[in-house]
Amino acid sequence: HSDIEAYVFVADAHADGFDGRAFIERLAPLKLAYTNMYGILAVVFDDLMRGEFHFEPATSGIAKIADWAGMVHLPEPG
Repeated sequence: HSDIEAYVFVADAHADGFDGRAFIERLAPLKLAYTNMYGILAVVFDDLMRGEFHFEPATSGIAKIADWAGMVHLPEPG
């Protein structure tokens, strides 16, 4: 598990050359970044928050969202 997990859908025309690490480094400084055994960018930010970032071509990636029903669970606010 990670502290933050996110999917980033990249315009198809830019997906092959997209630099995920450079994108994340623009959000916050990193202590560590590596591609894990599943091909997912895993990072540790300077504040030690851990993250996993999935970069997908927009057309094929966004189409998968419908399959996520029932898989995303957020705590009740309050």
